[in-house]
Amino acid sequence: DVSPGRNLAAESRLSAFRSPESAVAAFGTLAQYRMAQDLLLEVPPPLISGTPPNLDEAHAIALAAQAAGRRHLNEAEAARLFACFGIPFARTEIGRSAEQVQSIARAIGFPIAIKLLSYDIAHLSDVKGVCLNIRSEESLTCEYAALIARTRELRPDARVEGVIVQPMIEKRYGRRLMIGVGNHATFGRVIRFGAGGIASEVIQDNAIGLPPLNRRLARELVSRTRAAHLLEPYRHIPGVETESILDALLRVSELVCALPWIVDMEINPFIADESGCIAVDARVTIDSDSLAPDPHFNHMAIHPYPAQLERVERMRSGHTLHIRPIRPEDAALEIAFVDRMSERSRYMRFFNVVRGLTPAMLARLTQVDYDRELALIALSAETGEAQQIVGIARFAPNPDGESCEFAVAIDDQWNRRGIATILMERLFEAARGRKYSRMTGVVLPENDSMLRLAGQLNFTRSRDEDDPALVMIARSLP
Repeated sequence: DVSPGRNLAAESRLSAFRSPESAVAAFGTLAQYRMAQDLLLEVPPPLISGTPPNLDEAHAIALAAQAAGRRHLNEAEAARLFACFGIPFARTEIGRSAEQVQSIARAIGFPIAIKLLSYDIAHLSDVKGVCLNIRSEESLTCEYAALIARTRELRPDARVEGVIVQPMIEKRYGRRLMIGVGNHATFGRVIRFGAGGIASEVIQDNAIGLPPLNRRLARELVSRTRAAHLLEPYRHIPGVETESILDALLRVSELVCALPWIVDMEINPFIADESGCIAVDARVTIDSDSLAPDPHFNHMAIHPYPAQLERVERMRSGHTLHIRPIRPEDAALEIAFVDRMSERSRYMRFFNVVRGLTPAMLARLTQVDYDRELALIALSAETGEAQQIVGIARFAPNPDGESCEFAVAIDDQWNRRGIATILMERLFEAARGRKYSRMTGVVLPENDSMLRLAGQLNFTRSRDEDDPALVMIARSLP
């Protein structure tokens, strides 16, 4: 009878399981929870590779497709689009006659591959529209003629625009992978990664991640696929240079963030080996009715870290402040900031006696939904000292969706130096950018410094109807 042992475990607040399997399952759930909590701390910006993309060229490609009445980019356009973001893609040219195809082939160098270009044929396999490993001009002449004749016979209704000409990518130990972008009904744009090649739809080995990605999130995305095991070295086969795969995923993430009109995309195959990786085929679908940029990232479930709000401010005293949005990894700095506040300052800020931040409060203060709210921190690093938060200003939406409520707190040692004014001016700019028309706040009547600041910033005062002991302040955001 194990009942006494179970009772003892329960009294000692220890978990007791009826089988090893349930214990392992519970441990696995805890591990997944821990990993999920760690991933919550990852807040990548929209641009992480360090090389700004060529957005003007990308937009021009979309406009050309729109003008032609197309929602699908051809492969040459896709190659140019990927080049705007530094995504490696095989050289791709369009030949519209036998003579042009021969000229392109000589410039590229044999062996080459040619693919039919027709916007009326969804699947080239229907007309055997791909010819690979063409190694001479004579073979190219025959293959090109046969391809055009075969298309006219099998699909006489289809308009043939020409053929795509590419070098034949031959990698002895290349692994065929797939990188895709889709549009989820709930989560908006998602990034897919998995096994590629002609059997990718049958194998169904892919994992889905939410952009924006950073290197850790990209690595975690790759690890959730069976294809990840194929990237490792095996006997005489060298392992894949995985950093190049991660680089490509990061650049695809940047593409998703910057171009809301990309609604579907698949790079397949994406060939990787020990020397790097390269894409050789792609399908890109655009929303040609809406090509405007979206600075608010409404097409994504997770708003990227707003790196454009980072700036350096020079105070009247000569000190330098680094102003930026708060990040989850700032939790330790936030705790230290609150701990340094006097009891009165904490009471003025939280309207209650606060001895320290609970885990729930800390998560709420540092894990910010950048789409709807914002917390700006002012960081100062004196010579030879560790960086610390000296001020925080934040806003969150009110129920009406048109106004937001703010709060501001300054380190007691840094009061009366103009930090609150600097933070509030930056907060006004950010709130206007999110289309809020009004900013409100609630202040204790004995908080003289806050009421004085509110007056300087053109806030109006009124009594709180729900609690006459509080002062309501508000100002418009023209």
